[in-house]
Amino acid sequence: METLINSLKLKTNMPKTILYLHSLTTSQFGGTEYFINNFIINSPEYKHLLIGSTDSWRQIFTDNKQPTIKANHGFEPVTIRNILLFPISFLLSLKSFIKNYKIIKNSDIIWMHLPPYTDISFMLIWIEVFCPKKVVFMVHRNCSKVITRSPLFFVLKYFWQKYPVIFNSKSSLSSFVNPGIKPAKPVVISNGVIIPQKINFNEKTKSDRSKLKIGYLGRIDSRKGLREILQILTEKSGQVKLPIELYIGGEGNLKEQLQKRYVSSPNFKIFWLGYVTNKKDFYSNIDLSIFPSKEESFGISMVESWSFGIPVLSSNIDTFLEIKSVSPKLEQSLMFDLYNPSEFIEKLNFFIGNIDEYQDVKYKKALQEVVKKHFDLQKNILKHKAVLENSLL
Repeated sequence: METLINSLKLKTNMPKTILYLHSLTTSQFGGTEYFINNFIINSPEYKHLLIGSTDSWRQIFTDNKQPTIKANHGFEPVTIRNILLFPISFLLSLKSFIKNYKIIKNSDIIWMHLPPYTDISFMLIWIEVFCPKKVVFMVHRNCSKVITRSPLFFVLKYFWQKYPVIFNSKSSLSSFVNPGIKPAKPVVISNGVIIPQKINFNEKTKSDRSKLKIGYLGRIDSRKGLREILQILTEKSGQVKLPIELYIGGEGNLKEQLQKRYVSSPNFKIFWLGYVTNKKDFYSNIDLSIFPSKEESFGISMVESWSFGIPVLSSNIDTFLEIKSVSPKLEQSLMFDLYNPSEFIEKLNFFIGNIDEYQDVKYKKALQEVVKKHFDLQKNILKHKAVLENSLL
């Protein structure tokens, strides 16, 4: 422990230390984790340290050879229902604060991520009182409803009036402003992807026109809308102009249930791929991606699909409308109401009717250019660094 503490003491020309606080959650690897992993990789000028108990985050820091300290700052989620646990939670957070006081003291910036069902790390309160530090919040979720119901709502409002809060979309920011959590220093920086290299769009521009190959890549849970799409295609695939093959990549708590409930038919074949490691192969095998999410703060899978030149048929939630507003007009036509099955079928037939344009090399390159201009992860990481550096001024 002393070695770790000593390594964090800043000297002239030494890198600044970012202390990440992450509460007790069971977060899976998703867009936020993708960003944090790449931020650490692309920020060797900083020292990175995690104090928290989220397995996915601890794995990221371990894989990048960055120190982690396991600590439960308090019981989560913080709700009226478990309000009697407040005293215990504050004692746990105090214990964590005392135990890690020297490390906190020798850190420059605290980076607090706000995951779902986590209102605020209890330990931040102790830090603010006994060891004030510059704090930067990062919000990659639309969890305002949960937070406004929390007894600690007033605590979050205090911190958000004092420190910068980074949102990954205007839609995410609005979801907090509307219920009354308006930060004093909001910053919108899109999430992004690493642009794939060595993609030759001239190699294969037209698919087998005897079928439509659709891909879904993401978590398999109730918020992503995959169950609704499987139901629609099971009932209405005969109304689509071509037989459909649906390739599903990803894991999640609904996967086993959906696999048992939905099976292939002559007009609708389902392929469960599990976790996809080779995304280039995945996207080279499909004509169209679908992302029917019910809620998102960003759409990293959408942007990733564009980076491979693949069009995206998405639900018409605010976040996707925001992202698609910078895409070609033809791409903006590929949106539907998840609760209107007929509209989804209409959009599939619209895509089939215009497939030559969607698969034209110029169109594929245009999609990738959108990503390079607006959603290049390397560029957006630099914007995050600017916020961190400005917070120290």
